[in-house]
Amino acid sequence: RDGDTTISKCPADYVVALYSTFCERFDTLLVEKLSYQTPSKLRELLDSCSASTIFDTVCDLGCGTGLSGLAFQDISKQMVGVDLSPDMLSKAKERGCYAQL
Repeated sequence: RDGDTTISKCPADYVVALYSTFCERFDTLLVEKLSYQTPSKLRELLDSCSASTIFDTVCDLGCGTGLSGLAFQDISKQMVGVDLSPDMLSKAKERGCYAQL
């Protein structure tokens, strides 16, 4: 549309800059302040459907600091994490649950 300034998605450089600015306090903000429980809730749901499944590879898209990696590492032979922010990937690497980032 003529003159339309609507964007369909955030530019990658904006996302990288945004998450890089608060990667140090990301987990505190999400888990402690906002009571973020998505990884553990997803794990509970998966366990209720297939309690004893071990996956060859689990790919964590938008892995951030690796909160989902912690929740799923024991049911994966290999965890792969993907994220736009190098700073978030550094935090995920510190968790030690990803074979590849």
